[in-house]
Amino acid sequence: MTKSTNPDAVRGPSGIWNENILPVVEWEAAEHRVVLPSDLQHALGIATPVLRWDRSKREAVLREHLHDAAVIHAINDHLLTWTEAGSERDKPENHRILFTVERRFYAVSIGKRRDGSDSIIIVFGSSSRSFRSNRLRGMVNVVERGK
Repeated sequence: MTKSTNPDAVRGPSGIWNENILPVVEWEAAEHRVVLPSDLQHALGIATPVLRWDRSKREAVLREHLHDAAVIHAINDHLLTWTEAGSERDKPENHRILFTVERRFYAVSIGKRRDGSDSIIIVFGSSSRSFRSNRLRGMVNVVERGK
């Protein structure tokens, strides 16, 4: 993604999203920061338009979900197609986003790190028809896109 879909997300001098207000830290994969589309940021009630991603967690997700690698690499583009977003029922401080790519259903989980920053936890998908409904059952305060 070369252009932001959120006016509050800007590339800094090093090419990292919002590095001027969200300093790069040693644990993150800064070159893979995730930009939330404005409507999704608003739906989730998250203050920052840019999410960090722990380098080791991102590498683990890519190893464990090889089938989803192309979607993970283009997550900023795929978040533009989000369908539902809300909080996790068992961990209301965490958020979940749902979207579909070519008849495969995806979930993104966001959590807060000890330092208070919002961070991607996992991105994974399934072709099972029950995937979306199962994820929705685990969510509260669900916002449907466009409603």
